[in-house]
Amino acid sequence: MIKPVVLVPCLSGVSAAPIFTLGALSHAINWPVLRKELDSEQFRQAINEIPGCDWIDRVEQDPMLTELFEFKEKRLMWILMDYFTSLVEYPVPCEPKLVRSIIAEEDAYVLNHERVPGLTDIWPGASVQIVEKMGHVQGYLMNHHLFRQAIVDQLKLLSNLQSGLSTEP
Repeated sequence: MIKPVVLVPCLSGVSAAPIFTLGALSHAINWPVLRKELDSEQFRQAINEIPGCDWIDRVEQDPMLTELFEFKEKRLMWILMDYFTSLVEYPVPCEPKLVRSIIAEEDAYVLNHERVPGLTDIWPGASVQIVEKMGHVQGYLMNHHLFRQAIVDQLKLLSNLQSGLSTEP
């Protein structure tokens, strides 16, 4: 039996792809090592042997990625991060209104990139709350009360749903 669950991601994105390729964490990636692996025929063959895997073809041919990134290693990182972390790849929750994401308006770590759909696009009914004029770290340090209140509010919403009470504001 499927049961609804509350989800309140705090300062999180829909996909890690822009975080590790365009955001502040992109500077933590050892790009030359990834490029060396990508240039290795053995590595490329191993990837191509994975059933249904088109990652190498996409590195070479995906028009969105070739427009976005000059270097193949960044294209591969985008593909991997999107494949393994994008919420698009997961089922829509049975009660998306129980999902409230809190994001920071000026977040340099978790980027809301135009090429990644928003949470409300992939999970209609979910909501997004924006912490204005703050980045990731300041948003985290200054808003614990906001995160806790969002969790309490969503748990109350779940309780109302389970009790058959109105869930409209």
